[in-house]
Amino acid sequence: MSTLIGESEPLAADKAVFTNTLNGYNSTRGSFAFTSVQDNFTMYSSEYYYNFRISASIDTDRGLYYMNTEVVETKLQGAESDLYDPAVKTLIEVFPKQKAVMTVAAIPGIRIGS
Repeated sequence: MSTLIGESEPLAADKAVFTNTLNGYNSTRGSFAFTSVQDNFTMYSSEYYYNFRISASIDTDRGLYYMNTEVVETKLQGAESDLYDPAVKTLIEVFPKQKAVMTVAAIPGIRIGS
């Protein structure tokens, strides 16, 4: 997943650090993990987005969950207030692992010189 700040204008703060949590997750089974290996949940001035991943353990209950995002912003020098509000809740769906069946057709031969 990516969080996109703006397609035409980059982040207008010195830095923004994002924290993701799941709202209403109270199951006794399973767990969720958020990772952001490349960006460490952080955007810097002049960047447009950051990447993160959410995963659920195999024993997590099937269902719909809401992801909340909090933003801690470091303002640019001279800025009087924060510029970014947290994203609205993002709906996450967990469903059982299923096997996918794929069929690859044979590639027909091509006659050279025809």
